[in-house]
Amino acid sequence: MTVWVIFGMIVGFAVTFRYFFNVYREQAETEVRDVL
Repeated sequence: MTVWVIFGMIVGFAVTFRYFFNVYREQAETEVRDVL
């Protein structure tokens, strides 16, 4: 039970990190386009 809880937390953290990373990358690209 504890192993699955830890595994779920790690997976959820990884998915959340990837989501925010993609959003941040898209915002950075749009800012670069505006500057150029």
